[in-house]
Amino acid sequence: MIVLKKYLGFWLFIATIFIAVITNNKYGISWDEEAQHEIGLTNYNYVFENGTSFLTFENRDYGVGVELPLMIVEKVFNINNYHDIYYTRHLLVHIFFLLGAFFCYLLIDYLYKNKLLASIGFLLIVLNPGIYGHSFFNSKDIPLLSMFIICFYLIAVAFDKKKTWLFIILGISVGYLINIRIIGGMLLFLVPLMLLTDLIWRRKDDQTTKLKYISLISLFLFSACFTAYATWPLLWHHPFSNLEFVVKNMSKFRWTGSVFFNGEMIDAKKVGWNYFFVWFGITNPITYLIFGILGILILVYSFIKSPLNYLLNTKNRNNLIYLICFISPIILILLLHSVIYDGWRHLYFVYPMFVLLIIFCINKLSTTKLLYPTYVCFGFTFIYVIYYMINNFPNQHVYFNQLVNHSPQNIRIHYEMDYWGNSYKQSLEYLLEHDTSDTININMEDAPGFANLRAMNLNGRVINTVNLNSANYYITIYRGHPFDYPEFKGKEYYSVNVANSAINTIFKIK
Repeated sequence: MIVLKKYLGFWLFIATIFIAVITNNKYGISWDEEAQHEIGLTNYNYVFENGTSFLTFENRDYGVGVELPLMIVEKVFNINNYHDIYYTRHLLVHIFFLLGAFFCYLLIDYLYKNKLLASIGFLLIVLNPGIYGHSFFNSKDIPLLSMFIICFYLIAVAFDKKKTWLFIILGISVGYLINIRIIGGMLLFLVPLMLLTDLIWRRKDDQTTKLKYISLISLFLFSACFTAYATWPLLWHHPFSNLEFVVKNMSKFRWTGSVFFNGEMIDAKKVGWNYFFVWFGITNPITYLIFGILGILILVYSFIKSPLNYLLNTKNRNNLIYLICFISPIILILLLHSVIYDGWRHLYFVYPMFVLLIIFCINKLSTTKLLYPTYVCFGFTFIYVIYYMINNFPNQHVYFNQLVNHSPQNIRIHYEMDYWGNSYKQSLEYLLEHDTSDTININMEDAPGFANLRAMNLNGRVINTVNLNSANYYITIYRGHPFDYPEFKGKEYYSVNVANSAINTIFKIK
């Protein structure tokens, strides 16, 4: 029992990896995965085979902190089969996500010396249905989330121990974070700012102490910048102009589509200020929202009451960092009118900060009579979330809390659901199982439908994708067409349903 408690985080990590291994092949391939694979391949060819297509590649402004290592694995192990390529990627991206959850456990245990609290933090990361589902097939947003947690852990340890080598490792980690997404650069400013604050506060110390702080700032900045430069091929030539190119492109991304929000199709460039807040509010468990908001309010009150306790080098300052890193990107997006779409996935990386604010709240309640009711509340919430995730597997990423009406088809006609099209895998498998024809003619319009078809083992049978007039079946995820299909009324053959709404439907039209 003592061994179990001592290594609780490790056993949680191992248990979730085991679950991942046995469930990985059930998840479909999403909309952007082929494009992400192409980013890795183009950069790999440029780095290792002197390929020149990278120089004119449209998506060269993406960081390659994830895609290039994934491509190196693919090449080293000679993975050529389409199915194996994408499901290897799924597993590796998910394990990195679980590593982030494990570091969240380590961070909370380090700050609060409380393994139960640390376990709750681990579960808050893993038991978020939307983020958990994305952690298999979203190599854009989820690795950024994980790497932020790792950097937060290193920040806590480095500022506590003040060892030079820890700040070098922190710099390397922040440099890698920047290579995943340029928004990681906010730590490039925040860490030196914290060191400068400590230096100014200790202005009466001897010259050696002052030189040490200046040295830490210099070593951190050098290791971060060098790592970002060394691991990002785009920066190898004209680094400053290319970095400006990335910042400009990512602050106002070139996506020109429309989003489906609250029953309306809206130009992504014209979404209202409330877009993130609504999506964040309806796709996280309500218990998480309540305690996260309460944590923010308690932290702001505590900061006003005792600012030096949160500005100087104390463990409390870490919570102020989490609040800053949670709020800053949201404010930045509002000020720049940045393009965001597909719910709030572009801001998934702020979720760990929110989790750490929840933990801050629970810890504050530990000295009150509300502690045990709080534990009971989270216990029941975790049980419900686990039930939801199992019951809706492998589509748990389509999650809406009870702030949204779950009456039949209501969510589908108000919000985007399986916008990345993973559920095509289930529909195609159902079709193979229930239509015994040697050749099946289907029509579908979305890229993930074709990707999932390419990944399937048809066992000698044939599924042809043909025009609508020649098709026996039409398959849709409702993206871009969230409402009913009156022309196919009465012809529904099979639907994948989540929260009483269809996310994928097969219509038998002949």
